Amino acid sequence: AARAGDQGRGFAVVADEVRDLAKRTTEATQGIEDVIKEINIGSENAVKAMSDVATQGADIAQSIDQVVDSMQVSAENAVIAAQAMNNVRDTVHSHSNSNSTINEAVNLLHTSVSGIEHDLHEVSEKAAQVSLQTEGIFRFLANFDVQDRNAKIREVAISAAATIADNFEQALKSGRISESQLFDSQYQPIANTDPIKYSTQFDKFTDEILPSIQEPILQQHDFIVYAGAVDRNGYFPTHNKKFSQPLTGNKDIDLVNNRTKRIFNDPTGKRCGANQEKFLLQTYKRDTGEVMHDLSAPIFVRGKHWGNIRIGYHPEQ
Repeated sequence: AARAGDQGRGFAVVADEVRDLAKRTTEATQGIEDVIKEINIGSENAVKAMSDVATQGADIAQSIDQVVDSMQVSAENAVIAAQAMNNVRDTVHSHSNSNSTINEAVNLLHTSVSGIEHDLHEVSEKAAQVSLQTEGIFRFLANFDVQDRNAKIREVAISAAATIADNFEQALKSGRISESQLFDSQYQPIANTDPIKYSTQFDKFTDEILPSIQEPILQQHDFIVYAGAVDRNGYFPTHNKKFSQPLTGNKDIDLVNNRTKRIFNDPTGKRCGANQEKFLLQTYKRDTGEVMHDLSAPIFVRGKHWGNIRIGYHPEQ
């Protein structure tokens, strides 16, 4: 092109374009290699996550097997205890004066009952371990796009907790309530209530604020049984309207229809109030006999843990 003079300029232009095209091709090739590396890394991470889930599943299966074994031992000890009781009865009828034989049977009965108590304690501990492992798996699965009832309630709870926190902070800012009043833990018993109810320096305030946040949750989801905020000690200052009916004096009726302003200090209730994780999912049996899921999300006010919102709902069929 250089030797051809003016007529060779076209060739020079073509040569420049070829060089530029070769450069862009090299850059594109490098970009493709980088994308392939990222895909490989993502695939390895996905395989590792699936492996972790499989490992936790195997641990749960092993724990369940241990629970079954413990329950079988408990059943065997129960049979031994029943046999010992029969021995006592037979001994009393046949040998009323044979105190030594009766004492042996009683000792055997005592030993068997003690064994049952020990086995039941182990079963309870293993069941609690299974429950904690299940909660851990649910938190792990939250990192993935799993669309089920639990995931839906998790988002509802987290959103409601944020709304409650915002309303509390606005009230503090406006002077409607003080921080010491909002975090009051000097629970004052309300006379003539069974189960006992309590008042605080903030429950009248929550009676005004919380229903407009809590009630729509029930209206929008027919499988939700309750939805309400509890403080860090499990105190339920303002329950849903259907659980805040006038007291009748009949304990059985009031236990179901008036559950507001109670401190729920059972194991599930304590964990709900104290939880500071992003969410906590538990399965438990209420004092009304219902078995349900309970998902709670923490409420922080000015950086301090106030409590949680609890949502109780029926498991997905």
